[in-house]
Amino acid sequence: MNRFSLLTLLAGATFLGSCQPPAQPESTPESFNASGIRLWNDSAMAANGVEVAKPTQVSFGSGLEVNGRVEVPPQSRASLTAPLGGFIRFIGPYEGEFVQKGQLLVQLDDPSYLDKQREFLEAQAIYGAAEQGYERAVSLQKQEASSAREFQAAQSTYLNARARRDAAKEAVRQLGFNPERILSHGIQKQLDLRAPFSGYVKHVDGNLGKYVPAAHEIVTLEDPNHMHLELAVFQKDISLVKKGQTFVYTVGEGEKTYRGTVQEVGQAQTEEGFYRVHGHPEEIPSDGLRSGQFLRATLLNQPVQRWSLPEGALVYLGSQSHVLQKKGNELIPVAVEVVGKEKGRVGFADLPSGTYVVKGAHLLLEPDEAE
Repeated sequence: MNRFSLLTLLAGATFLGSCQPPAQPESTPESFNASGIRLWNDSAMAANGVEVAKPTQVSFGSGLEVNGRVEVPPQSRASLTAPLGGFIRFIGPYEGEFVQKGQLLVQLDDPSYLDKQREFLEAQAIYGAAEQGYERAVSLQKQEASSAREFQAAQSTYLNARARRDAAKEAVRQLGFNPERILSHGIQKQLDLRAPFSGYVKHVDGNLGKYVPAAHEIVTLEDPNHMHLELAVFQKDISLVKKGQTFVYTVGEGEKTYRGTVQEVGQAQTEEGFYRVHGHPEEIPSDGLRSGQFLRATLLNQPVQRWSLPEGALVYLGSQSHVLQKKGNELIPVAVEVVGKEKGRVGFADLPSGTYVVKGAHLLLEPDEAE
């Protein structure tokens, strides 16, 4: 081989070597400690943007953010039902319609309504006769013209008749009839169901001619003047909520805030794991509130100073929150209890002093450990 050929071969080998990508260091088991955390390497950490810092104290608790819904309290909701069942002969309202107090909404009829009114009129007639007999017995006794036995019999008949009359009167009243109107106008063919207050019709279940069984809910009304704000607060935060506490809320996707006050703090935890907090709106939107509307609220609390780190410091091993503490060239996972998040920082119930990874912590977990 001449000199020219040798130089050509050397140049080609040099060119081919320069085209090969640099070898990448492979992760080995020795790259991670027993906890599955990557061992510290200054140059590698800097190349991946990993940063460390000491925790700082930040004021938390200026606001506890929760979700909730607009609800109607029981005293502002009414159900119109058929006391003994019956056929619908008139049904007026539509769902969503506003009705006035006393407005006729439903009319029902059924033979049982007639029977109850007849029993009342019969009991009233018997009572009237017994009352007259008792008054005569009282008059005769005063004149000593009757025996004590006759007086006691008249008195017993009168008291029994009055009890039966009162029971029959109350029965028709509970059905929805006016006993005095029955006495003055006779038996009423139909039972009128009227709105007990002014409000919106939330639900209608019925139509003309349909038979509805006893206690069947035909119409549901809601009073829009007494809406409540039902907030859902989870167990870890419920101790921060007090009766009389002020909160601000927004409705739906709106951005304007309104003020409210906590009226009651629920003591029973729901199956979903939260407690119900009943709030009263001190301010409401110009177009009012509607039951079922979604809302976001911020419960205002006294600020508390807590040790904190940026949110990027949090990692999860299993289901437990951890932060990574740097000790020499080793990173130690420290279990933490998160008690607040605010403006990109996380507050902890307790945190040992030291230096922690505050950025890129998730990059330092062994792949099988990363969540």
